[in-house]
Amino acid sequence: STCTSTLARRSVLAAMARFVAALCCSMAIAAVGSTAAGASKESHWAVLVAGSKGFWNYRHQADICHAYHVLIARGFHPERIITMMYDDVASSEENPFPGELFNFPWKTKEEAVNVYAGCKIDYRGDDVTPKNFLAVLTGNKETAGGPVLRSTAN
Repeated sequence: STCTSTLARRSVLAAMARFVAALCCSMAIAAVGSTAAGASKESHWAVLVAGSKGFWNYRHQADICHAYHVLIARGFHPERIITMMYDDVASSEENPFPGELFNFPWKTKEEAVNVYAGCKIDYRGDDVTPKNFLAVLTGNKETAGGPVLRSTAN
């Protein structure tokens, strides 16, 4: 039926978006370590995406915030890092440290780094969709409604 084929297409698109998001996150982090000859970090862009929600997916959102801080520490400009995450874990009733996220199991809380602090989130909640993700990647600001990649071939 039409409904079944529409659901199947949405499922495939969602799976593709998750795959591409993971790939982009990996590529963005990999790009931090080196720059092409003649290029600077000022010309690099990163798209960080956690497409999952719910406290049981804590690590996904914590990892996005950690990656954001790694990119900043390596010289990326915040306006060239686009983040998408549902952003429901830090405020979850299940979170024993409300408003905080950690991505490494330190021995004491005093040693731990709250990666949520200072993490700029451009798309959150219902704005984290495959449609917006693809719009961000293709530079379609009208559809995305927020920051998009403005990179060039160089």
